[in-house]
Amino acid sequence: MTDEQPKKKCRRVHYRKCEIINNQGELFTLKTEQTLEQLLDNAFEELDGNEDINRLYRGHSDIIEEFSAQDRKLAKYGECKCGTIFLTKKAAHVPARGTSDSGVFITHAKTVTEKGEVPPIKQIVIFAISGNHLAYIAESNNGDTRLTDFFSWFLKTKTSILPISSSIHLNNKIRINIQKSIKQHGVKKVMLDYPPLHASGDIGNNVKNSLTLPSSPVVHTETIYNSLDDCRIQVTISSGSKKNHNLESIQQLATRATETDLDNLVVILNNGLKISKDELLPSGQIQINFNRDVISQINAMQEVSKWLTAQLNNHTIH
Repeated sequence: MTDEQPKKKCRRVHYRKCEIINNQGELFTLKTEQTLEQLLDNAFEELDGNEDINRLYRGHSDIIEEFSAQDRKLAKYGECKCGTIFLTKKAAHVPARGTSDSGVFITHAKTVTEKGEVPPIKQIVIFAISGNHLAYIAESNNGDTRLTDFFSWFLKTKTSILPISSSIHLNNKIRINIQKSIKQHGVKKVMLDYPPLHASGDIGNNVKNSLTLPSSPVVHTETIYNSLDDCRIQVTISSGSKKNHNLESIQQLATRATETDLDNLVVILNNGLKISKDELLPSGQIQINFNRDVISQINAMQEVSKWLTAQLNNHTIH
Protein backbone atom coordinates (compact mmCIF):
# COMPACT_ATOMS: atom_id res chain seq x y z
CA MET A 1 0.00 0.00 0.00
CA THR A 2 1.40 3.38 -0.99
CA ASP A 3 1.22 6.44 1.21
CA GLU A 4 -1.49 8.94 0.45
CA GLN A 5 -0.26 11.76 -1.77
CA PRO A 6 -0.04 15.20 -0.14
CA LYS A 7 -2.89 17.58 -0.84
CA LYS A 8 -2.42 21.28 -1.48
CA LYS A 9 -4.41 23.68 0.66
CA CYS A 10 -4.50 27.46 0.57
CA ARG A 11 -3.41 29.36 3.68
CA ARG A 12 -3.12 33.08 4.39
CA VAL A 13 0.34 34.39 5.19
CA HIS A 14 0.72 37.51 7.33
CA TYR A 15 3.56 40.01 7.67
CA ARG A 16 4.88 41.85 10.74
CA LYS A 17 7.96 43.98 11.43
CA CYS A 18 9.74 43.59 14.76
CA GLU A 19 10.68 46.47 17.02
CA ILE A 20 12.38 46.05 20.41
CA ILE A 21 11.90 48.85 22.94
CA ASN A 22 12.48 49.32 26.64
CA ASN A 23 10.01 50.44 29.28
CA GLN A 24 10.96 54.10 28.78
CA GLY A 25 9.72 53.90 25.21
CA GLU A 26 13.12 54.45 23.67
CA LEU A 27 14.34 52.30 20.83
CA PHE A 28 16.43 49.50 22.28
CA THR A 29 19.39 48.50 20.11
CA LEU A 30 22.54 46.58 20.88
CA LYS A 31 25.93 47.90 19.81
CA THR A 32 25.84 45.47 16.93
CA GLU A 33 22.26 46.59 16.08
CA GLN A 34 21.11 43.01 16.16
CA THR A 35 17.89 42.05 14.44
CA LEU A 36 15.30 39.59 15.73
CA GLU A 37 16.89 36.95 13.54
CA GLN A 38 20.33 37.56 15.08
CA LEU A 39 18.92 37.68 18.61
CA LEU A 40 17.30 34.28 18.17
CA ASP A 41 20.48 32.84 16.65
CA ASN A 42 22.47 34.10 19.65
CA ALA A 43 19.88 32.73 22.05
CA PHE A 44 20.23 29.23 20.60
CA GLU A 45 24.01 29.47 20.85
CA GLU A 46 23.69 30.35 24.54
CA LEU A 47 21.65 27.23 25.32
CA ASP A 48 23.42 24.04 26.38
CA GLY A 49 22.27 20.46 26.05
CA ASN A 50 19.10 19.23 24.38
CA GLU A 51 16.53 20.84 26.63
CA ASP A 52 13.13 21.26 25.00
CA ILE A 53 12.05 24.86 24.55
CA ASN A 54 8.52 24.85 25.95
CA ARG A 55 6.31 26.35 28.61
CA LEU A 56 2.86 25.91 30.09
CA TYR A 57 0.36 27.70 27.90
CA ARG A 58 -1.52 30.58 29.57
CA GLY A 59 -1.90 28.94 32.94
CA HIS A 60 -3.20 25.60 31.70
CA SER A 61 -1.96 22.72 33.82
CA ASP A 62 -1.60 20.24 30.98
CA ILE A 63 -1.18 22.25 27.75
CA ILE A 64 2.37 22.95 26.57
CA GLU A 65 3.43 25.51 23.97
CA GLU A 66 6.60 24.29 22.31
CA PHE A 67 9.17 25.77 19.95
CA SER A 68 10.23 23.25 17.32
CA ALA A 69 14.00 23.50 16.86
CA GLN A 70 16.88 21.08 16.45
CA ASP A 71 20.57 21.48 17.22
CA ARG A 72 19.88 24.82 18.96
CA LYS A 73 19.15 26.74 15.79
CA LEU A 74 16.38 27.86 13.49
CA ALA A 75 15.89 25.95 10.24
CA LYS A 76 17.27 27.67 7.15
CA TYR A 77 15.04 27.56 4.09
CA GLY A 78 15.91 29.81 1.18
CA GLU A 79 16.79 33.30 2.38
CA CYS A 80 15.02 33.06 5.74
CA LYS A 81 15.34 31.39 9.13
CA CYS A 82 12.21 29.41 10.00
CA GLY A 83 10.54 27.81 12.98
CA THR A 84 7.31 26.52 14.48
CA ILE A 85 5.42 26.85 17.74
CA PHE A 86 2.51 24.58 18.58
CA LEU A 87 0.32 23.39 21.44
CA THR A 88 0.49 19.85 22.73
CA LYS A 89 -0.68 17.97 25.79
CA LYS A 90 1.73 17.62 28.69
CA ALA A 91 3.23 14.13 29.11
CA ALA A 92 1.16 12.75 26.23
CA HIS A 93 4.20 12.38 23.96
CA VAL A 94 2.44 14.30 21.23
CA PRO A 95 3.79 14.96 18.72
CA ALA A 96 5.96 12.07 17.64
CA ARG A 97 9.24 13.48 16.45
CA GLY A 98 11.72 12.81 13.75
CA THR A 99 14.54 14.82 12.24
CA SER A 100 14.71 16.05 8.66
CA ASP A 101 17.84 16.13 6.51
CA SER A 102 18.26 19.82 7.36
CA GLY A 103 18.16 19.08 11.10
CA VAL A 104 14.75 20.40 12.04
CA PHE A 105 12.06 18.50 13.93
CA ILE A 106 9.36 16.82 11.89
CA THR A 107 6.06 16.78 13.73
CA HIS A 108 3.97 13.80 12.67
CA ALA A 109 0.20 13.70 12.54
CA LYS A 110 -0.38 11.04 15.18
CA THR A 111 1.48 8.78 17.51
CA VAL A 112 0.26 5.56 19.09
CA THR A 113 0.49 4.82 22.80
CA GLU A 114 -0.63 1.85 24.85
CA LYS A 115 -4.04 3.48 25.10
CA GLY A 116 -4.33 3.97 21.36
CA GLU A 117 -4.04 7.00 19.13
CA VAL A 118 -3.65 10.40 20.73
CA PRO A 119 -4.69 13.69 19.08
CA PRO A 120 -2.32 15.53 16.73
CA ILE A 121 -0.80 18.87 17.64
CA LYS A 122 -3.05 21.94 17.74
CA GLN A 123 -2.92 25.62 16.90
CA ILE A 124 0.36 25.54 15.03
CA VAL A 125 2.10 28.80 14.00
CA ILE A 126 4.81 28.53 11.32
CA PHE A 127 7.05 31.52 10.68
CA ALA A 128 9.97 32.81 8.63
CA ILE A 129 12.34 35.62 9.66
CA SER A 130 14.67 37.82 7.64
CA GLY A 131 16.32 40.47 9.79
CA ASN A 132 13.42 42.20 11.55
CA HIS A 133 10.89 41.07 8.94
CA LEU A 134 8.59 38.22 9.93
CA ALA A 135 5.95 36.27 8.00
CA TYR A 136 3.73 33.58 9.46
CA ILE A 137 0.71 31.36 8.99
CA ALA A 138 -1.50 30.35 11.91
CA GLU A 139 -4.49 28.13 12.58
CA SER A 140 -6.07 30.84 14.73
CA ASN A 141 -6.25 34.63 14.54
CA ASN A 142 -3.82 35.22 17.42
CA GLY A 143 -0.65 34.05 15.71
CA ASP A 144 1.11 37.40 16.05
CA THR A 145 0.25 37.60 19.77
CA ARG A 146 1.55 34.10 20.38
CA LEU A 147 4.80 34.81 18.54
CA THR A 148 5.31 38.06 20.44
CA ASP A 149 4.75 36.36 23.79
CA PHE A 150 6.90 33.36 22.94
CA PHE A 151 9.86 35.32 21.56
CA SER A 152 9.78 37.63 24.58
CA TRP A 153 9.66 34.71 27.02
CA PHE A 154 12.39 32.79 25.21
CA LEU A 155 14.84 35.69 24.84
CA LYS A 156 14.37 37.07 28.37
CA THR A 157 13.59 33.98 30.45
CA LYS A 158 15.37 31.06 28.87
CA THR A 159 18.45 33.11 27.92
CA SER A 160 20.08 36.40 28.92
CA ILE A 161 19.97 37.86 25.41
CA LEU A 162 17.51 40.67 26.25
CA PRO A 163 17.19 42.65 29.49
CA ILE A 164 13.97 42.02 31.38
CA SER A 165 12.94 45.68 30.88
CA SER A 166 12.73 45.32 27.10
CA SER A 167 9.66 44.29 25.12
CA ILE A 168 9.09 42.91 21.65
CA HIS A 169 6.53 44.41 19.29
CA LEU A 170 5.44 42.81 16.01
CA ASN A 171 3.85 45.71 14.13
CA ASN A 172 1.64 45.90 11.07
CA LYS A 173 3.19 47.97 8.30
CA ILE A 174 1.29 49.50 5.39
CA ARG A 175 2.34 48.48 1.87
CA ILE A 176 4.69 50.96 0.22
CA ASN A 177 2.39 51.56 -2.78
CA ILE A 178 -0.55 52.26 -0.46
CA GLN A 179 1.59 54.70 1.53
CA LYS A 180 2.17 56.60 -1.72
CA SER A 181 -1.57 56.65 -2.52
CA ILE A 182 -2.42 57.97 0.96
CA LYS A 183 0.22 60.70 0.66
CA GLN A 184 -1.06 61.68 -2.79
CA HIS A 185 -4.82 61.67 -2.21
CA GLY A 186 -5.31 61.85 1.56
CA VAL A 187 -7.77 59.87 3.67
CA LYS A 188 -11.47 60.78 3.70
CA LYS A 189 -12.52 58.32 6.40
CA VAL A 190 -11.90 54.94 7.96
CA MET A 191 -14.76 52.46 8.43
CA LEU A 192 -14.84 49.67 11.01
CA ASP A 193 -17.89 47.43 10.68
CA TYR A 194 -18.38 44.57 13.16
CA PRO A 195 -21.20 42.04 12.55
CA PRO A 196 -23.45 41.12 15.49
CA LEU A 197 -22.54 38.12 17.63
CA HIS A 198 -19.00 38.04 16.25
CA ALA A 199 -15.64 38.85 17.81
CA SER A 200 -14.91 42.57 17.57
CA GLY A 201 -11.18 42.83 18.22
CA ASP A 202 -9.56 45.29 20.62
CA ILE A 203 -10.88 48.44 18.95
CA GLY A 204 -14.42 47.11 18.65
CA ASN A 205 -14.41 45.87 22.23
CA ASN A 206 -13.19 49.25 23.48
CA VAL A 207 -16.05 50.93 21.63
CA LYS A 208 -18.61 48.54 23.16
CA ASN A 209 -17.10 48.94 26.62
CA SER A 210 -17.32 52.72 26.34
CA LEU A 211 -21.04 52.41 25.53
CA THR A 212 -21.79 50.01 28.37
CA LEU A 213 -23.08 51.74 31.50
CA PRO A 214 -21.36 50.78 34.77
CA SER A 215 -23.32 48.49 37.07
CA SER A 216 -25.28 50.00 39.94
CA PRO A 217 -23.24 50.38 43.15
CA VAL A 218 -26.41 49.57 45.15
CA VAL A 219 -28.22 46.87 43.20
CA HIS A 220 -25.95 44.14 41.86
CA THR A 221 -27.26 42.11 38.95
CA GLU A 222 -25.60 39.49 36.83
CA THR A 223 -25.81 40.03 33.10
CA ILE A 224 -25.54 36.86 31.04
CA TYR A 225 -24.02 38.71 28.11
CA ASN A 226 -23.42 42.21 26.88
CA SER A 227 -26.55 43.26 25.00
CA LEU A 228 -24.37 45.23 22.59
CA ASP A 229 -23.05 41.90 21.30
CA ASP A 230 -26.40 41.57 19.52
CA CYS A 231 -25.81 44.85 17.73
CA ARG A 232 -23.92 45.66 14.60
CA ILE A 233 -21.13 48.05 15.60
CA GLN A 234 -20.05 50.59 12.97
CA VAL A 235 -17.26 53.07 13.63
CA THR A 236 -16.44 55.96 11.31
CA ILE A 237 -13.17 57.86 11.77
CA SER A 238 -13.09 61.07 9.74
CA SER A 239 -9.93 62.62 8.39
CA GLY A 240 -8.04 65.03 10.64
CA SER A 241 -7.32 68.64 9.87
CA LYS A 242 -3.66 68.11 9.01
CA LYS A 243 -3.23 66.40 5.66
CA ASN A 244 0.32 65.32 6.42
CA HIS A 245 -0.97 63.32 9.41
CA ASN A 246 -3.16 61.04 7.28
CA LEU A 247 -0.51 58.38 6.77
CA GLU A 248 0.71 58.60 10.35
CA SER A 249 -2.82 58.16 11.70
CA ILE A 250 -3.57 55.16 9.49
CA GLN A 251 -0.23 53.61 10.40
CA GLN A 252 -0.99 53.98 14.12
CA LEU A 253 -4.43 52.45 13.61
CA ALA A 254 -2.98 49.53 11.64
CA THR A 255 -0.32 48.95 14.30
CA ARG A 256 -2.82 48.85 17.15
CA ALA A 257 -5.51 46.84 15.36
CA THR A 258 -5.84 43.11 15.91
CA GLU A 259 -6.48 40.63 13.10
CA THR A 260 -10.22 40.75 13.89
CA ASP A 261 -10.25 44.57 13.72
CA LEU A 262 -8.39 44.54 10.43
CA ASP A 263 -10.80 42.00 8.93
CA ASN A 264 -13.56 44.62 9.33
CA LEU A 265 -11.60 47.71 8.29
CA VAL A 266 -11.92 49.80 5.10
CA VAL A 267 -9.93 52.97 4.37
CA ILE A 268 -11.57 55.41 1.93
CA LEU A 269 -9.33 57.94 0.18
CA ASN A 270 -10.42 61.38 -1.02
CA ASN A 271 -10.45 60.13 -4.63
CA GLY A 272 -13.04 57.48 -3.68
CA LEU A 273 -10.64 54.53 -3.63
CA LYS A 274 -11.61 51.92 -1.00
CA ILE A 275 -8.74 49.99 0.56
CA SER A 276 -9.43 46.77 2.47
CA LYS A 277 -7.13 44.93 4.84
CA ASP A 278 -5.78 42.73 2.03
CA GLU A 279 -4.73 45.82 0.06
CA LEU A 280 -3.59 47.90 3.04
CA LEU A 281 -1.17 45.42 4.63
CA PRO A 282 1.24 42.89 3.16
CA SER A 283 -0.46 39.48 3.13
CA GLY A 284 -1.19 36.78 0.64
CA GLN A 285 -2.36 33.26 -0.11
CA ILE A 286 0.11 30.39 -0.43
CA GLN A 287 -0.35 26.72 -1.27
CA ILE A 288 0.91 24.26 1.37
CA ASN A 289 1.11 20.47 1.45
CA PHE A 290 -1.09 18.57 3.88
CA ASN A 291 -0.57 14.89 4.62
CA ARG A 292 -3.80 13.26 5.81
CA ASP A 293 -5.12 16.71 6.73
CA VAL A 294 -2.03 17.52 8.81
CA ILE A 295 0.12 20.44 7.67
CA SER A 296 3.60 19.67 6.34
CA GLN A 297 5.83 21.87 8.49
CA ILE A 298 8.82 21.69 6.19
CA ASN A 299 6.82 22.59 3.09
CA ALA A 300 5.04 25.36 5.02
CA MET A 301 8.33 26.89 6.18
CA GLN A 302 9.66 26.74 2.62
CA GLU A 303 6.59 28.49 1.20
CA VAL A 304 6.45 31.17 3.91
CA SER A 305 10.16 31.83 3.34
CA LYS A 306 9.60 32.19 -0.41
CA TRP A 307 6.72 34.60 0.15
CA LEU A 308 8.66 36.84 2.56
CA THR A 309 11.69 36.87 0.26
CA ALA A 310 9.48 37.90 -2.67
CA GLN A 311 7.98 40.81 -0.68
CA LEU A 312 11.46 42.09 0.18
CA ASN A 313 12.75 41.67 -3.38
CA ASN A 314 9.66 43.38 -4.86
CA HIS A 315 9.95 46.26 -2.37
CA THR A 316 6.42 45.68 -1.07
CA ILE A 317 7.88 46.19 2.40
CA HIS A 318 11.06 47.77 3.76
